[in-house]
Amino acid sequence: MGGSIDHIFPHWRDEKRFLRNLFQNLCAACHQHKTREEMQGRFHDYARGEVYDETDYAQKIGSACE
Repeated sequence: MGGSIDHIFPHWRDEKRFLRNLFQNLCAACHQHKTREEMQGRFHDYARGEVYDETDYAQKIGSACE
């Protein structure tokens, strides 16, 4: 399986968000599309078929790390 590992929630160069995140494997085309969507405030989780925004970070990351 090719592609790149993607942070579902952008880390914005914040080390804590870089390490505490949800990840997915994306092909180059999907990663480019997702990056453009992030600039609009939409964060795609392709595996779950969900779209998040910044307000979802604490809830999703908190539950993922428990």
